Amino acid sequence: RIVFGPDHTTQPQRKYLLRENLREALPSILAHGGSDDGLLRDLGIPFDHPKPVDVAVAVLDAVLHDGDLVLDFFAGSGTTAHAVLELNRDGGRRRFLLVQAPEPCDPSQDAGKAALAGGLTTVFDVTLARVRKVRDALPPGDPRRATDIRVWRLAPVPPKKTRQNAAKD
Repeated sequence: RIVFGPDHTTQPQRKYLLRENLREALPSILAHGGSDDGLLRDLGIPFDHPKPVDVAVAVLDAVLHDGDLVLDFFAGSGTTAHAVLELNRDGGRRRFLLVQAPEPCDPSQDAGKAALAGGLTTVFDVTLARVRKVRDALPPGDPRRATDIRVWRLAPVPPKKTRQNAAKD
């Protein structure tokens, strides 16, 4: 896997096999001229400025392999999970783990008002609703419908003890 030059003046290099790197060539510019506002509206998911699923699919396709796990610490509307489900159309077994703080939906924003009207009180609720709707909208018999969605909720963190509130205890 190392290629040596004709003499000592050429630095050895790693042998690069095209068949092992077919999906690595991600262009520096991804052409996308739209938003996924309509897609989320069709799903009934209120969210301002969602990331485009097509762009997420292109980026993840360049780096994920079958069986890989992608971690999204700022899940937002759940675009990463949606993209992984799209990628698994090829029969793949890619997985996702989303983390989203239970931020309250903002009632001063249109999406926040719509979320609250639909019983979704936090951004986490919106994320989970989208992932479930995308999975449940898959055709009957599609193996992706068996995607297991597990939810863990973080326990509230108690406030730090300070000298002032330690004295009150």
